[in-house]
Amino acid sequence: MQGADGVLLEYRDWGGEGPPIVLLTGLGDSAAVFDDLAPRLTAGHRVVGLTRRGFAPSTVTADGYDVPTRVADDIAALDGLGIERALLVGHSISGDELTSLARQRPDLVAGLVYLDSALDRSDPAMRTFDECRSLVPPIQQLIDLSADIVEVDGQVGLIDMDAAARVRAAQLGVPTPTAEVLRRFYLGPRGVVLDVEPLVAITAVDAGTKAFTPDYRGITVPVTALYGDDADPAVAFPMVAGASDGVKASLADCARRIAAAKRIAGSDRVRAQVPGAVVEIVPGGPHYFFLQQPDLVVDRILATAQRAGW
Repeated sequence: MQGADGVLLEYRDWGGEGPPIVLLTGLGDSAAVFDDLAPRLTAGHRVVGLTRRGFAPSTVTADGYDVPTRVADDIAALDGLGIERALLVGHSISGDELTSLARQRPDLVAGLVYLDSALDRSDPAMRTFDECRSLVPPIQQLIDLSADIVEVDGQVGLIDMDAAARVRAAQLGVPTPTAEVLRRFYLGPRGVVLDVEPLVAITAVDAGTKAFTPDYRGITVPVTALYGDDADPAVAFPMVAGASDGVKASLADCARRIAAAKRIAGSDRVRAQVPGAVVEIVPGGPHYFFLQQPDLVVDRILATAQRAGW
């Protein structure tokens, strides 16, 4: 599938017949991250997902990671797929794409479902995320990886993809679909499993989003905004159980600050700017709550589709 300037974008089609639902990914993920969620939606809808440029197997480019270009990619992909209108569901950093699409091309959008993604990352309150991220120790200091780590010719990696899946689950607080694990890790020299780090794209997408201020005013389609339960440090930081008491205390304070920041730059703004929006915190839900509680997320997506007459 071609994007705005001829880049190749992966799309994942889980089938189904009926009004389309399009799934957009968070930072660093491919469409395969929705492999467990998407089939639950196909009874009454065609369900497809897109992998953003810069992340395999889509084309890696030197630029084009700002929000307008990402939106142009999405529009080109929808056109290429023959989708004239869709319910858009976006996780994390893709929220800016949902908002821009709804304002720029309302004819393409039947409704919006934000999965921990309706946030203004340009708001100073959101600096809390970067500050708190720097306080989280490396994973090897928090969980015992001795049985999973191997060193070959001076290169340290994981012993196999099962170990990679365990590490990813520890990082997110919930298991990741197998196909997504296989895209997050690769087989290096002599069988060492290494983490894929598309640092250029990650840095550029993050910078593009931090330079963008979402405006929900004027969006008239049904909107559902779900948020993770960040006030609970064990949910906001899944690996906190293995941290020292000092780190736990710091992360507990961070969790409270993150929850407050997401109210200021997220849920409060959506409520104020979109009358009738459904705004909800997912109890016990980490950032990837759609992997942890797929039934709840499917229910909210289908409820939004119903409100849209979709």
